[in-house]
Amino acid sequence: MTTWWAGCMASASAAPSSARACFTAPVDASKVALVHLVARLITGGFELLDTQYVTEHLRSFGAVEIPRRRYTALLDKAIRGEADFLKLPVDHPISGARALAIISELE
Repeated sequence: MTTWWAGCMASASAAPSSARACFTAPVDASKVALVHLVARLITGGFELLDTQYVTEHLRSFGAVEIPRRRYTALLDKAIRGEADFLKLPVDHPISGARALAIISELE
């Protein structure tokens, strides 16, 4: 499944997900989209988000670089898991505050 969300395209397949091309216009739209994407993935039971590159912004969300061997093991586990991208309703979007609260619950 590929979703466009406030300028951020994300592909989700089974339990892992990949954040792909996030754009910067309007200002900070990609950051808002990432917050909502991460909240949706957490709620849906996704276990892995592959960002391809770790930026300072992604580090602020807890992103870390991991060795290929560990990534492969995590990916294998995530693919075997079950996840539901639509667990948060798409017809009634959540607020930014609620998205942040979902993310904060992990800390």
